[in-house]
Amino acid sequence: MLALKLQREVERRLAAEFDTTGARVESAFDKDRYAVTVPDAMASLSRLTLLNYEVSDKVTVTKLPTPDAQQERILKALKVSLPSK
Repeated sequence: MLALKLQREVERRLAAEFDTTGARVESAFDKDRYAVTVPDAMASLSRLTLLNYEVSDKVTVTKLPTPDAQQERILKALKVSLPSK
């Protein structure tokens, strides 16, 4: 039940940000052809992975890459902020 509520809230926020219904209709005149669906958003955000750089035998630096423009819009729509440090 919680997962369903989360999915619906994510759909609502994506629709509000991207002005879409999430429907995928392949028409040249369809305003939803650039719709961002929940699976699309999750696929885009899945590219944000921690990068580990080994500086020496005992020191490893972990970094989160900077989100691209699409990822930024999705994060903004979902009201999620990434840690700064």
